[in-house]
Amino acid sequence: MHSNAPNIFEITQERLKRAKAQLELEHPHHSSDLDFKVFSLHPVGPRLEDIEKCNGQALELHSYSPTSILNTWKVYDGKLLSQDFEMIQLGNYQGHYCQDKLYLIHAGFDSNALSTLLEKLDLDPHFKPSVVVVCGENFTSGMQRALYENLKNLRNQKSLEVKTLIRYMNARL
Repeated sequence: MHSNAPNIFEITQERLKRAKAQLELEHPHHSSDLDFKVFSLHPVGPRLEDIEKCNGQALELHSYSPTSILNTWKVYDGKLLSQDFEMIQLGNYQGHYCQDKLYLIHAGFDSNALSTLLEKLDLDPHFKPSVVVVCGENFTSGMQRALYENLKNLRNQKSLEVKTLIRYMNARL
C-alpha cells in the first residue's frame, strides 16, 4: 500500500490485487478475467452551494436543456451517445427520432401534430418507431390520452405496433 494510513479505496484495491494473485496461483489454467476497473463519481446537477433561497423557497440555478434531456433519455434507452437525432416535423411541432424511438419533449403538441404523426407512420417507409416517448410535464392529460389511444388503435400499411411511454422529470422546457 502507498500510504501509512490507507483509505478504504486503497485497502479494497490491495485486497483485489492479492485475491487475484492467490487465484492465479491456485488455478493457473483459468480463463476468467480477474482484472478490475476503477470508476470515479463526479457530481451532476446543482450543489448546495449553487442553490439560492428566495422567500423561503429554494430556486435551482441549473436548468435542463432539451439537448441534455434528449441525451439522457437516449442513453437510458440503450442508444449510443454518439447517435444523432433526426428532426421530425409534425405540423408546427418538432419531434426527435433516434432508431426506433420518437421523443416528444416540447410543449405545443396539438391535434394537428397528432394527425401529421399518424399520417407519417402510415406513409413514410423509413419512419418506424416502436415507442413514442413523451415528456409528461409538457403534454396535457387530454393530449397524452389522445396520443395513447390513437397509437394503440393504429392500423397502418406497415403493421407497426407503437407504444406510448410517458416520462416525468420535473423541469419545464
